[in-house]
Amino acid sequence: MIQSAFPSTTPCGNLFFIPPKIFEYAIQQDKQFVFVVPGSDIHQSYIVTFSPEKTNNLALDYLYSAATDEAVALFSKLPWPEGEMEMEDAPPHIFFYKEAPSIEAVKDYFSKR
Repeated sequence: MIQSAFPSTTPCGNLFFIPPKIFEYAIQQDKQFVFVVPGSDIHQSYIVTFSPEKTNNLALDYLYSAATDEAVALFSKLPWPEGEMEMEDAPPHIFFYKEAPSIEAVKDYFSKR
């Protein structure tokens, strides 16, 4: 049984896992995170953040969909600090994220894409 991660589903139906601490920080500390999740096709990925109006419901906003290499390259270029969290019993074992200064900064960055 997976206890150290929340399951979620991409728009294409792929199941992935998010560490509970990410939700806790987003809700309790009003932090904004951006991360990459895989699609059902191994060549497809999404760049994701939390919906600011729906964070208490754990809603996600899918900001960008692209080939995995392109999504990872864009993620690596995001101008915010990168962090990671270990997930003990759910793949992937390390969850990478970027901490954006605000939802406005995230929307502004992706509106130029």
